[in-house]
Amino acid sequence: MYGAAVRFEDQDRNQLLATAYQIQTDAQLLSSRIAVVNEIATAINNSLSLDEILQVVANDARWLLNFEHCSVYIRKIGEPWGLVTLFGPALDMTISLDDNDPIQCALRTGQRQLIHTDGLNSNAAGAGMPDKGILAPYSSLMIIPLQSEGGVIGTLNFATTTPDTYNADDYRISYLLALQIAAAIRNAERFQVVERAQLELQRYAAELEARNHELDAYSHTIAHDLKAPLTQIVGFSSLTMLSFEHILPKEAQDNLNLIQSSALKMSEMIEALLRLAHLRDAATEAEIVEMNPLVDAAFTRFYDPVVENQIKLDIQLDLPPALGHGPWIEEVFANLIGNAIKYIGSENPAPYIAIRGYVQGNMIRYEVQDNGLGIALENQTRLFDMFTRMHNTHVPGYGLGLSIVHRIVTKLNGEVGVISEPGVGSTFWFTLVAP
Repeated sequence: MYGAAVRFEDQDRNQLLATAYQIQTDAQLLSSRIAVVNEIATAINNSLSLDEILQVVANDARWLLNFEHCSVYIRKIGEPWGLVTLFGPALDMTISLDDNDPIQCALRTGQRQLIHTDGLNSNAAGAGMPDKGILAPYSSLMIIPLQSEGGVIGTLNFATTTPDTYNADDYRISYLLALQIAAAIRNAERFQVVERAQLELQRYAAELEARNHELDAYSHTIAHDLKAPLTQIVGFSSLTMLSFEHILPKEAQDNLNLIQSSALKMSEMIEALLRLAHLRDAATEAEIVEMNPLVDAAFTRFYDPVVENQIKLDIQLDLPPALGHGPWIEEVFANLIGNAIKYIGSENPAPYIAIRGYVQGNMIRYEVQDNGLGIALENQTRLFDMFTRMHNTHVPGYGLGLSIVHRIVTKLNGEVGVISEPGVGSTFWFTLVAP
């Protein structure tokens, strides 16, 4: 280049000034081209759409290089390798690349391919290759590998019919552009993967929600259909007892009592299932709820077993209020209190149940503590599943109470849990949003 024909020390003043001016002009031109590369990089990095990224390249690369054809050879997610024409006449996409195609060479070697008028390939290894492949109609080709994370993910291709077009500066510019495009393509592909995963999750969530609604509707219908014959069973068994009590043998009377008792238990289970199904879709406005009246109302349901088992009650008198729905929260306390009574232990010398609450950040935490049988650690993780029983003792219940607690507390944007030790007792806790 400069001074190749005449050495600098052999040039006179005017020649040196002309050379310096030429060098300065070329440097300014290269600087301007690098600035355009940076502008293109900013534009393509502001998009996660592969099509938009390629469109930016097609529109702005004309400011950097002379070409009549611009394309990328890439493999989009879920598609085979293919040539995407960004500028110029579209090439036949059905043409497969042979081993001597410069695009294939760039993919295989990771080295740029420069082909000039004479058809010779000038790559980084200096090897010659008289093949222009699918870009054969053009005289000058420049194929730049798109490299990302140690691998080649495609090529950026420029071509023109003008002989001997591309030089070292063109390669530097196209290399910088290829770096930006490769990074942007990789980011766009990752975004597409995440986006597809999110869409798949949304589709799955919608299907699951639809199935849940269908299951709830089915359960609701079946439960209502079961209640009618149960009512008849209870009614007719009672009527039979009253009408024929004086002539029925004791064994028959015991059987009728068993039928009536079982039917009533099944009716209670159906009511619990209906409450669970109702809570899935129930919506209510949260309001400030005072807790002590709800706890008192909940204990009223268990007056007889509390007195019968001589359970000592320790209820905090100033339980902090929380945001929620009063009837639901009363149901939570009732289920936890009933659970504590069931498993207080028949041999417990001094049974007690304590209820307390305190502020915990922007939540209120409530605890129902007992000194009953306790729960083994391996059983605690499934306590809130439907039909889970903590012990094989003969106590009333169907394993639905804690499922109702979990669903109510979750509906009210809180959490529920347990701390327990066998033989020591259990502390069931739940949180609600502070007012």
